[in-house]
Amino acid sequence: MLSIAGFFLLAGCSNANEEIRELGEEYELTLVVMEDTMLGSDDLVELDYDESEELLQYIRHSLDDGPQQGDRDVAIEPKLKEPVEEAGVASSHTSYLDEMSEDEGHQSGFNRNVHFNYTLQQGADSITPSTLELSELHSYASGMPGVDWIHANTSASFDENTEEVSFYTTGQWEVHFLYEGNEIWMEVPDDWIVPLQSEEILEDVSVER
Repeated sequence: MLSIAGFFLLAGCSNANEEIRELGEEYELTLVVMEDTMLGSDDLVELDYDESEELLQYIRHSLDDGPQQGDRDVAIEPKLKEPVEEAGVASSHTSYLDEMSEDEGHQSGFNRNVHFNYTLQQGADSITPSTLELSELHSYASGMPGVDWIHANTSASFDENTEEVSFYTTGQWEVHFLYEGNEIWMEVPDDWIVPLQSEEILEDVSVER
């Protein structure tokens, strides 16, 4: 016979499972509550309700903020991968995508980033496909307990009118954390477009010089 303590324990687990599922539904995300704890779960971070909501809110924001129809055609320009003549400064750069606006007086610590190596033509004072070479394009996310960004592909294009380099990256979020002792899991594909103003690279170059 189930003891009273055991009954309340099961009831508590059931309520917690329903609570986290309903939270996922609120943000149109399907969370899986694992019935059996997987090996290695001792290393998982445990999130409370507010932390879980902040995580799901961020992922929902990232999905809604994704490329519009037609933007997915971004393809790296061949010239952005060709060695520049008279190579000058060679370094790496990380471009950060602006995140959620300030909420209740604080800025979210979540970040989406694109990192790449570049070579700039010697003496170049502007960014163009003929003066900039890109390599090792990679996207990653940081500051998000309970979720990893799994990078699949990143490409880049150059807009001659705005002199802006746009990075298009694809991958998926892998959510894995503990909630009220229950193991929560979810995978959801996503893509971003991260714009970079030419001045940002030129500012780096001026500092290095």
